Amino acid sequence: MSTIPDPNGSYIQRDGVTADRNNPVGGETMFRNAWRAATINPDGTELAMWAGAFRNEEANHVYGGAFTPEGDLIANYFPMYNMTEAAGFGGLRSYRRGAGGYTLLMGMTTFTFDYVNPRNPTSFGIFKGQYVTDPDVSNN
Repeated sequence: MSTIPDPNGSYIQRDGVTADRNNPVGGETMFRNAWRAATINPDGTELAMWAGAFRNEEANHVYGGAFTPEGDLIANYFPMYNMTEAAGFGGLRSYRRGAGGYTLLMGMTTFTFDYVNPRNPTSFGIFKGQYVTDPDVSNN
């Protein structure tokens, strides 16, 4: 991977990471730092989707989480898929293993586009509403 310095300081591209959204490292299919629920063997074989819907970035976006005794995933959701310009917690969604969607639980669980600051600079990924953090699943 080549290194491209930014004339204003820092880098446009370095170590396989880029700040240029219109020219992603690795080609056009690599435009996202997507977070998915997946399974994989310890030796790196048989990578597969754990839950979600085919080609639905909004529905498949999960970050961390915890499993219920029944095996459902209570996952964090943050309303900025690439988690590079902002990061943190937003809300909680519940997923069951296999193809399908999610159940909204609490907090910021969808895009509202009701930004905390709608003017320049816009608070992309930071919306008005309730936010929650990591789930704590109990056996009760």
